[in-house]
Amino acid sequence: MFHIYYRHYDCKVNPDVAWEDDWDCAVNGECPACGTKDIEPVDWEEEEEEEEEEKQAVHVIKGAAHGPDGKWDAVQAIQHEPFIYIQWNGSRWLGQEEGEITELLEVLANHALGDFAYISENPCRGIENPDWCMGSSKPHYIDGPRMYAVDGVFRFCGNFETVSHAFGIDTNHKPTIDALTAAFARNRELFGGVPCL
Repeated sequence: MFHIYYRHYDCKVNPDVAWEDDWDCAVNGECPACGTKDIEPVDWEEEEEEEEEEKQAVHVIKGAAHGPDGKWDAVQAIQHEPFIYIQWNGSRWLGQEEGEITELLEVLANHALGDFAYISENPCRGIENPDWCMGSSKPHYIDGPRMYAVDGVFRFCGNFETVSHAFGIDTNHKPTIDALTAAFARNRELFGGVPCL
């Protein structure tokens, strides 16, 4: 964004009139006194703008959804705002804090994803298929109700072939979705395997 200073020296209504305006680029202006167009700026300042996504706070919640310290209610309460819910990430002992997204991105860059790693948009609860039985060709689990009321939540879930690292992350934070989706795609290009979406 540019804060632009104008002056119309030859204005017939108000000689030497000065004004200021904000534009996305340094453009010629229109004299507010006489309406003459294409008045060149005399000066401008480029104003730094923060990306809208950077302005918004991102809620990060770590830990299991259910159990004595379950986080599910907290996740549900913030689903209409940008959030990253890390259910598990890494190879941790009980009670240890889950790893950061940067840790997962590093592992994705260096180790092959397991065959069952996946990305899912607007994840659903898996419910047991009443028509399934041992040896049946029918799926054991089918999609149940959606887990989030809002659209645009992505689940990244899986493990790796050669390192002990499992992850389960739900997020509606676009920069995180973009980074993880790109890292999954690069991983499949480098190490092979089935597409994740």
